[in-house]
Amino acid sequence: MNGLSMHRVRLLLRNHVVSEYRSMLTPFAAIAILILLQSLVTDSYAERSSGMYDGWFGAVLLFWGVIVASRAFREMHDKTTNEAWFLLPASSAEKTLARALHVSVTFVLMQLAFFTLLAPVVELVTWIVAGKQHGLFNPFSAFTMSNWLNVLVAQAVFFLGSAWFRSLPLMKTVLSVALVTLVFFIVGSMLFGAIVSSAGPSAWSHLMLMLFGFTADNPGAVSDHLAGRGLGALLYYFVLPGFCYYVAWLRVKETQVSDGI
Repeated sequence: MNGLSMHRVRLLLRNHVVSEYRSMLTPFAAIAILILLQSLVTDSYAERSSGMYDGWFGAVLLFWGVIVASRAFREMHDKTTNEAWFLLPASSAEKTLARALHVSVTFVLMQLAFFTLLAPVVELVTWIVAGKQHGLFNPFSAFTMSNWLNVLVAQAVFFLGSAWFRSLPLMKTVLSVALVTLVFFIVGSMLFGAIVSSAGPSAWSHLMLMLFGFTADNPGAVSDHLAGRGLGALLYYFVLPGFCYYVAWLRVKETQVSDGI
């Protein structure tokens, strides 16, 4: 089946969420218990607003989100379920888009809803039991949005790993990222040495300013980088995820043709 129908994408997304939500109840319950226990044993810091919940949200969104992304195409690679996957009345683009939306949008919205609803309950119980407060979770804070942007990049990389690797996608993706990072570090070091030796340190500063919006002498704040200053931010937050999702679609398309029934 070819083409792209948003109606079929919506049905695929709905079916996937329905099939997955029960397996998410236990982790949600465990996280809620841990947050409640921390709230009861730590001192009150209402002046820091949602500091406790921000930390939990960032950690859960990153680590759980990476796991969800690395399992996006497990049915496609599993010999016991790939036949049903290939026979789904949808194109490879629709299957890829449905899983991408689940990883990058639906999962994030579920986490936002969970922490938004959990915080008042935890605060009420903590106030009744221990007479303490820790503030509420703000789903629209700049910290929350910056967390989502960074996790979106990480999820895109592991989403590609899930489509590319037939077994152990999480571990193989981590090793691949480590290898690519090492190569970039070596190439960057060589480039730095070549530029500094030929054009002087000022040329390197101008290159950093063009790519990332900061220099070694004036690194700036993290919030400035997240706001999109420099070409590097554009490449990191938009081009890299888009490239990963595109290659993942090509991989799904190739697998559908070569292994499909």
